[in-house]
Amino acid sequence: MPGPGSPASCHLVEVPDPSEPGRVWRLVLDLGNGALGALQRHADPRDLDAVLLSHLHPDHCLDVCSLYVQLRYDPRGGGGRVPVRGPAGVAERLARAYDPGPVRDAAASGDPLGELLVFGEWTARVPVVVGPVTVVPVPVHHPVEAYGFRVTAPGPDGRSVTLAYSGDTGPGPGLDEVAEAADLLLCEAGFTVAQSGVPGLHCSGRDAGEAAARGGVGRLVLTHVPPWNDRATALAEASAAFDGPVEVARTGATWQVGERSWLGEGS
Repeated sequence: MPGPGSPASCHLVEVPDPSEPGRVWRLVLDLGNGALGALQRHADPRDLDAVLLSHLHPDHCLDVCSLYVQLRYDPRGGGGRVPVRGPAGVAERLARAYDPGPVRDAAASGDPLGELLVFGEWTARVPVVVGPVTVVPVPVHHPVEAYGFRVTAPGPDGRSVTLAYSGDTGPGPGLDEVAEAADLLLCEAGFTVAQSGVPGLHCSGRDAGEAAARGGVGRLVLTHVPPWNDRATALAEASAAFDGPVEVARTGATWQVGERSWLGEGS
């Protein structure tokens, strides 16, 4: 859920195209409730090249409905239909959330958002290519169909770099597969160690740190810390398990993946 200093889950990924100077590809990993507002501080949502949904809980997908509203009603126009990829049933789930009612003729087709959003469904471990970016969805442990992502693209020095994103998951083989040798791991820490009584629901800070250590990642950033938990506790738990750079995400923080100096507001 959104907290007083942050909307729900959303991470903007920007990748310069090495073959087309000036072209920047923009993808978002999840678009939870409240996220479209914060996203506009960093990018015009009409310029998105893809929306990639880890799973269909509202805090990870609900602002796709708000994106549709902007694409449809913004008098400045838009850049065309935006691909939205998610688990099975993503188009139907978001159509129910938007619920345009009888005034929208498109609702009769069962795809009321389809005029501006192009829906697709993940197949486990089958790569999806968006410009110079390759995204591999890996099934992870959560009460609904859920994926973590390995996002690979050309880095600032020309070598391939990997951003790993856990989505929502408990610890397990899926999370380890996502994290393996990633330059940057965005890992959820929805629980503290003391709260980790529900297996397969969320990670604690310690779980995230242990996954980072097993995977040999370059840097760990903790996400999905709920407003009722202490961010310092999540950080301490992760730091005790992982001896590399670790911090807690905050709204507006940025990282340049592959730059060992880790330039950006989040450094």
